[in-house]
Amino acid sequence: METTPDLSETVENNEPVLYSSRTLALITTLLSVFSWVVLVAFIADAVAQAVNVQITLTQQSLSLAEVLRQPSAVSFLITNISTPLFTGIGLFLVMQGGALGLNVLREMDLMNRNAL
Repeated sequence: METTPDLSETVENNEPVLYSSRTLALITTLLSVFSWVVLVAFIADAVAQAVNVQITLTQQSLSLAEVLRQPSAVSFLITNISTPLFTGIGLFLVMQGGALGLNVLREMDLMNRNAL
């Protein structure tokens, strides 16, 4: 007595050698989760930099208003605090966009397979 193949077995047998829908789904999930980890790490770095600057100013008995009068100090603060923050936001957006794009490609492939 012959049994008919299950639909999931048929789909897996028709997949290309270098492409697996499950693997792609796993990669997109990991990429999405990792993007949040990267964002939190860069925000933590920016906060640590701000705390470090505040501790340094306190140790030298300076106020932030006095330091902000000097252009080099303003440049230093901008580079050390905002650069990690914007880098983290940029990496987060790129990774989220990549995960979204891979999900769209996966869905398009699955829709094309079902249409055949």
